[in-house]
Amino acid sequence: DGSLGLLPMLEPYPMIDAAAFERQWSSNMSRLLLLTAPLSGTQPPSPDDTEIALTHSGLMCIAAGAVGNTHKSYFAAQLRGSGEWLMLELLLVWEERHVQATFRSDSLSWLQPLAVISRLSWGESWVLSSSDRN
Repeated sequence: DGSLGLLPMLEPYPMIDAAAFERQWSSNMSRLLLLTAPLSGTQPPSPDDTEIALTHSGLMCIAAGAVGNTHKSYFAAQLRGSGEWLMLELLLVWEERHVQATFRSDSLSWLQPLAVISRLSWGESWVLSSSDRN
């Protein structure tokens, strides 16, 4: 139950290609959570270190790369047994020294737990910029 604030077990190897991810991402435009935080420290984690940490947490990297001074990464995870998708767009903006995480989900019930877990995992400096847009 998403109201408990705990993420369920994730499918170990979710199967989704880039085109299917894009369709799923677009279909969840109204179910999103946007968090931002400053990049702290003199040497913030590299995009590779961030990708490794997220994939070890059960997310699958769909695409990653630099666009100007911003590194963009896209991740997906599937909830075991339900088939619901959790998706993440992570933007690391080097010159402005901030990071932005946009979560989308098939279910609104998972957005608040994602926010709580993100703040616990990545630090209290994360700010909720917007929530679901029904």
